[in-house]
Amino acid sequence: MPTEPDSALHPLIDGWDVEADLFLTQSRAVVAGLTEARSDLLRSIGGSRLVLGTDERSYLTRPMRDALVGTGGIWMVDQGDGTFRDGVTGRQFSRLQDAVDAPSDPPTLESMSPVFLGGTPDGIDEQVAADLTARRSGPVAGTVQLSLSVRHKARPTTTLGRAAELAIEHLAGAPPLSWGTHEPALAAWDRTVLTRYVRKRAPQPVRLVVVGDGVIGTILVRRTRDGLEEITTLDVVTGRPGSDAARNVTERVPGLFDTLGNELLPLFCLATTRIGRGDLRVPPELEAPPAPLQMLLGAPGIRQLRVDVDAAVREHGAVRLGARRLPVLRFTLGTFDHADWNTATRIVRWLGAEELLADLHGTASSDPAP
Repeated sequence: MPTEPDSALHPLIDGWDVEADLFLTQSRAVVAGLTEARSDLLRSIGGSRLVLGTDERSYLTRPMRDALVGTGGIWMVDQGDGTFRDGVTGRQFSRLQDAVDAPSDPPTLESMSPVFLGGTPDGIDEQVAADLTARRSGPVAGTVQLSLSVRHKARPTTTLGRAAELAIEHLAGAPPLSWGTHEPALAAWDRTVLTRYVRKRAPQPVRLVVVGDGVIGTILVRRTRDGLEEITTLDVVTGRPGSDAARNVTERVPGLFDTLGNELLPLFCLATTRIGRGDLRVPPELEAPPAPLQMLLGAPGIRQLRVDVDAAVREHGAVRLGARRLPVLRFTLGTFDHADWNTATRIVRWLGAEELLADLHGTASSDPAP
């Protein structure tokens, strides 16, 4: 385990391990969010890994999960019996070093905690068992998950935040409510002010929180050799599972992707749906698997993969969008009524980009520090 930290370090650091290059912070809050202090902590440790230690009562917010996982961090959940698990992957371990040394491959069923898989082991502490029961009886709702990556030219006139604005307007029926550098995000939505803040931080990558009515997510902006890449991840509550309201929101996704493809320069966009928590909290247990809905492949990806645009339209029902010289392809992977993994797999393999299957299954990629 990490040794006791020097008092000069960040006040949220409860320990560190020099050899493993990681820092430990602990919380017993019911909801551990990307507060100003935690956001500052992630920046202060640079490229080191952060271990967030909680017990079974704690949830993460979506922005906190994005920031922690995106920077290579670990969510260490105390299971109350001397063992721990990774709250994101479910891998069980008896000491922190095992989590640090864990392979990058997905865990096997044998290596995963039975609690993560929805079980309640015999002989478990009564309070822990009560916490598990309370969590599993929480509110559920249909949700849509969006991952939207777009490119901008690094111009003084470039304004950021349009992808998030379009997504929330299309799916929630109103513009974003607020944004911020941490939670709670209290600044009124204003793309000009948001862009000005990002410019002041340039060339450092910037992660922001964005909130709408029944929507929460993050915007990550980073410099690349081709300009600015803006990655927006959003979770949207659609309504009671199977309801007309949930159908209505889900069936707006193709229209959203058409607008994104025609108005912006997308790189890769993905929409999935699942049954999740109605409060959008992230539990330290396995959530329902996502079902693919729509995928958008922008001109840079089409060039890189050497995609035959006409064949994509003819053979896979893709919709062509964008300008003539910068084509964008929208693929339908599934619908509200039909989770068609066979179609999604077939299209991705035809594209010759099987690594995208990891994105379709919800595997997070590594991002710079917020």
